[in-house]
Amino acid sequence: MLSGWSTKGKLACPMCLKDTYFVRLPNSKKQCYMGHRRFLPMSHKWRNDINSFDGTKELQLPPPYVDGHAILNQVKDLEGKILSKDFKKRKKDIS
Repeated sequence: MLSGWSTKGKLACPMCLKDTYFVRLPNSKKQCYMGHRRFLPMSHKWRNDINSFDGTKELQLPPPYVDGHAILNQVKDLEGKILSKDFKKRKKDIS
């Protein structure tokens, strides 16, 4: 898991990013993430299992692998910004 990554909301999956598939539950208004069968191999039996999951077959391919260079390009604009509320706070020396 990435440090500081939110595991809630529309971008909860750090692998899927903008392609995170979610369904809003009608009674509780919570988001449920159902589309992670796409990480299974195409021939896996769970991809076609409509009874055990949400009533659909999973036909999507997994999202493309994001390497370190792509992540650095995404966060290059954050350089020089303070991401912590208390930037002067330091950890105590353990020794």
